[in-house]
Amino acid sequence: MHLPNLALCLLLGGITAAAPAADPTDAILADQDIASTTAPADALARRSFQNSCGSCFMTGWTLTCTCPTITGSGRRSSLNLGQSCVANHGGTMAAQAGGNAQNSCQPPEFQWHNQVRIGAWCVAGSVPGGQRLTHSWLSLEGLVRNQDGYLRCF
Repeated sequence: MHLPNLALCLLLGGITAAAPAADPTDAILADQDIASTTAPADALARRSFQNSCGSCFMTGWTLTCTCPTITGSGRRSSLNLGQSCVANHGGTMAAQAGGNAQNSCQPPEFQWHNQVRIGAWCVAGSVPGGQRLTHSWLSLEGLVRNQDGYLRCF
């Protein structure tokens, strides 16, 4: 997966994970408990996402990218997941509006474009007063594209 002029950054829980990666094939990994690191986006896309979030209150994800234009300049675009709970069902993330036995969630605040799939793996950890998201990885399941086959900025 080679995306020229594409930089990704991830904000997790309102904390900036890292600056945009210098290598456009890198995606930013972040975690509330460990330091940020980088890894190739295609390697992330091959991960197996089989678990659902335990509790996602007050967890915010923002995926930000710079899309190239015909003049070579970039236009910034953000996909804001807000305080949504995003659970994994068959490899595709889905907002859980009301919660169930495994998920207790805020109303979804994100927008899909052409069924873009984003994979995540979540583990709930015990903390005083309840649970919080302790590990989370965000990766592109393929390219973010619109109807004409190019990256969408909005």
